[in-house]
Amino acid sequence: MVTLLLLISSLGASPDAHLYGDIPSDVPTYSVYVNDAKQGVVALRVENDWYREDVVDLQPGQRATWYFETPWAPQEPRFAPRGNVTYQREIESLRKERLQKGWKEAGYIFRKGPNGTQRIYEPHLEYAQRSQAMAQAVEDRLNPPLPENTVAVTQTDTPKKPGIFTLYGPHIIILLIGLAALGAIIKFTLVDKNDGWESVE
Repeated sequence: MVTLLLLISSLGASPDAHLYGDIPSDVPTYSVYVNDAKQGVVALRVENDWYREDVVDLQPGQRATWYFETPWAPQEPRFAPRGNVTYQREIESLRKERLQKGWKEAGYIFRKGPNGTQRIYEPHLEYAQRSQAMAQAVEDRLNPPLPENTVAVTQTDTPKKPGIFTLYGPHIIILLIGLAALGAIIKFTLVDKNDGWESVE
């Protein structure tokens, strides 16, 4: 059941899901300008809902909250300032390029794995590779490879099952010796022909 759920989730996941942070990929983003000075790229929330229109046209009394799309360095959301604020819808392909560039400049790389493409902080990857190399060196030192002319001994024959004599032979011999000793004792100590015993012919 768990495998099925993972498969379904992997099939439904966007191939570019690794680019996005808290802002869903289907929420539009806008380049925002205040007095013609660009402030960044944001997604908007109005009355606790993501704003999804291509053109920002807020009603009187509505005030947007800016969510800056910098997932490699999250920023606190803030209210849009009052005044001369303009929004320009970001094209989706340009959004992906911007996100890829931002992750790269922040020191991240992307690697494909069993669960799709993952973000990896490159210094951490380099540290992990060095640690793995050191561990391998220690392993090689503790378990050096065999010389080339060494022949490894492999046992291919299955061991034979012991026979009846092998299992019970010593016990039978001990029993026979004991019976012989008992017979000798009876013959030489307990049976006395001069004491009224006569042989029967």
